[in-house]
Amino acid sequence: GLILLATYSATRVEEVADEARAAAEKALAIDPRLGEACVSLGNIAQVEWRWDEADRQFRRGLDLSPGYATGYHWYALQLLNTGRLDEAVSMAKRALELDPLSLPVHMALGVALLYAGRIEESLKVLEKARELDPGYASVHGNLAATYEIQGRFEEALASLDNYSRLDPHLMPPEIVAEIRQGHAADGERGFWEASLKGL
Repeated sequence: GLILLATYSATRVEEVADEARAAAEKALAIDPRLGEACVSLGNIAQVEWRWDEADRQFRRGLDLSPGYATGYHWYALQLLNTGRLDEAVSMAKRALELDPLSLPVHMALGVALLYAGRIEESLKVLEKARELDPGYASVHGNLAATYEIQGRFEEALASLDNYSRLDPHLMPPEIVAEIRQGHAADGERGFWEASLKGL
């Protein structure tokens, strides 16, 4: 939980890593076969960019707890970070088999497929996530990126509008307005120039 605080808030990893590591190690001292604690150690190593240690702990954790969907999800993110795209897709698919209603797992699989160049598959996963919860902001950002790659700019803009409405901090409405204006003025080129300016 502490490491997720650093992942999804302004809390710095350095502020919570030692406490999170101590908690996971204490759990392993009580039960050395607790795969979830190994996965937690893997996630800590991942956010500290210690890729080899993260890989070792994720594999150990999943060997001990092969039904732990979160472990496959987090390992998929680790594999994405290190460019092992086919493995990332495989891990994210396994996580989704174990937890088919998890929106973060849908996001991980959708992004893994997108990075692997499997655009249509990515789109299906992300559209399914949107069906599950149209109010989940991240899905609209990922859908926008997928539509952009396909050159479907009107659909990308609609997704950006939804993303901005649901999370204006991450996608300010004025940036979406500039991208829309750029697209209207100069088509694809205007879309990309305004997107880069907004970044």
